[in-house]
Parts: sequence; C-alpha cells; structure tokens
Amino acid sequence: MLLADQLSVQMGTRSNPLELSHARRNKFDMGETVREAGVRAVRQYCGHTWDEVMSFLEEWKPSPFLCVVKPIQSAGSDDVIKCTSPAEVNEAFHKINGAVNRLGVVNEGVLVQEYLDGAEYVVDSVSRDGVHKITAIWEYDKRAANGHFNVYFGTYLRAASDELVIPLVGYAKQVTTA
Repeated sequence: MLLADQLSVQMGTRSNPLELSHARRNKFDMGETVREAGVRAVRQYCGHTWDEVMSFLEEWKPSPFLCVVKPIQSAGSDDVIKCTSPAEVNEAFHKINGAVNRLGVVNEGVLVQEYLDGAEYVVDSVSRDGVHKITAIWEYDKRAANGHFNVYFGTYLRAASDELVIPLVGYAKQVTTA
C-alpha cells in the first residue's frame, strides 16, 4: 500500500481504492490492470530470471526485433533501454535486475515491453467519484542523443481541442477508470 493511501485511511479521508495501490506504481501491474479492464495495452512480460525472459522472447518472436527493457518500479527514464536483439535484452536484464533504482527500490526482475514508435503524450487529470477532469495534455519531444534513445528536448502543452489529442482524452479516462 502506498504511503498516501495509508495516511488517507488513518485520517479518514477519501482516496483511491486501496486494492489497486500496487497498480499505481508497479508498471507491469498497471498494464495488466488496464488490459483486464478491456482497454488496449502494450504487450509486456515481467521476468525475474533470464530464462523466463528468454522464453517469453522465443514465444513472442518480435519482428523486427525491437523492445524496451526497464525496471518494474521506477520513474522517468530510469534504466529504460531500447533493445534490438536478444543479446541486448540479456545485457539490459543483467544491468537492471538486482540494481537499486532512482526510487531507492531494488529491482526484482525486469519489465520487457513492445516498443511503440511515435510521439509520447502525458495526460494529467484529477478524478472524484469516477468523474475525470483533464487538466493538461503534454507532448514530449524525446530524441536520440548522447548514446541514449530517449533524451528529453522539451515538453509542449497541447490544447484539449486539438484534433490529434482528442482520442487521448477518451483513452486516458478509460485507463484512469481501470
């Protein structure tokens, strides 16, 4: 349970449902919670050993081979590694698994996800009683630089009325409900 959820219970204030606290920080649980709600989600696998990850890759057979390997619980772009071969996934797995991430959490396993090419957006919102209000929509300008594939060059506030982002609002509300 997250600290904020614990405080809410102790203080008798309203909060998010406690049974889903794990899905607000654990990236694998987050994706699976979304998928279980019938909302489109990225293909992913949470592996705790290299053999588990390799078995997943052999079953998946991405073509072309392109995936992202990252900590299960972290923030920002902490150890998010784009891989183009099983050898690169192996290297990323062994770099991440067992290491302490930027949140001070020991990485117990890794998350392997399909790589989604294109612009990245963040939709900020607040919710109460199942009603979601969008407060901001950001487009991230990330590009390759200094040996990394996802360096931030800027963030741009997008208008909610922008034809390109209107579908994001509906999707974000579905994800938040999940």
